[in-house]
Amino acid sequence: MTANLFSSHDRLLWTPDQNNLKHAEITYFTAFLTEHGHYDGDDDFQKLWQWSVDNSTQFWSALWDWHGVIGDKGERILIDADQMPGARFFPDAKVNFAENMLRDADDAIAISAYGEDGRHQSLTRKELYNNAMALAGWLQQAGIVKGDRVAAYAPNVPETIIMMLATATLGAVFSSCSPDFGLDGVRDRFGQIEPKILLACDGYHYASKGIDRLPVVADLVAAVPSIRKILI
Repeated sequence: MTANLFSSHDRLLWTPDQNNLKHAEITYFTAFLTEHGHYDGDDDFQKLWQWSVDNSTQFWSALWDWHGVIGDKGERILIDADQMPGARFFPDAKVNFAENMLRDADDAIAISAYGEDGRHQSLTRKELYNNAMALAGWLQQAGIVKGDRVAAYAPNVPETIIMMLATATLGAVFSSCSPDFGLDGVRDRFGQIEPKILLACDGYHYASKGIDRLPVVADLVAAVPSIRKILI
């Protein structure tokens, strides 16, 4: 695979060495295409790009296979290809986002989170998987099924990501907003989707100060009658 970077004056700025080329993902993908009879194996990047444009259905189907996406690809790869907007890839496909994200759970770091209060938390892929599966079990016991809504009134912290993955595991819908939203804003957002479960933080840190949000959480639960359970 050949690849070069040129300036606007066609001056060569950078070219990868042979080791980079040998171990590039696009090199592996090209070999996969050749092995499976999709492409003639020419390692010229522009030719590969042109092939992907001229054979978009074959290209995207092969990309799905190469990535090892877990799910059902479906019979149709591309419909309404001549419409923009309107073209749709894999219209019959069925995949679970969490299943694909949590696959191959090992000891590699998945999340490294720093809070404004100075706390640092890290989770391995295995720890993230275990936490998400445990919470998915709790959600299931709480009656959450495919299509239900789960809401999070929480900041960008690992717990919020865990809740999202746990929700997706069950085929439910996840929505979130920041705890600096006032009652009116968060009520308008969550009131539209009628969540059954609310994940909420008791507060957050801003400008080195702790901001209590439990009173807002209590008012929110009173204002959204669809909420059955709260997890703080």
